[in-house]
Amino acid sequence: MTDHGRRVVLDASSIDLRRDLGPTGWVVFEELLLVSTGPVDACHASVSVRALAERLGLAKDTVARAVGRLRRAGLVTATQSRTASGVFTA
Repeated sequence: MTDHGRRVVLDASSIDLRRDLGPTGWVVFEELLLVSTGPVDACHASVSVRALAERLGLAKDTVARAVGRLRRAGLVTATQSRTASGVFTA
């Protein structure tokens, strides 16, 4: 396990966030943290919704909804790019 200097600190305010995200959203957030790289203030997780779903044993649409909740909560920013041939990347 690589230590990127990131820590998740849970306190009383975490209860509301966890409730808003729901159990699936919380697990997806944890998985994104696990696969992320880079410095604390600019960490990056290059993973597709499909790959997250596979890693977690969940349906792709379930993970996509969870990522949407994470985006609305301001915890993640999703980007989607394409290769030169027009194929979507992770």
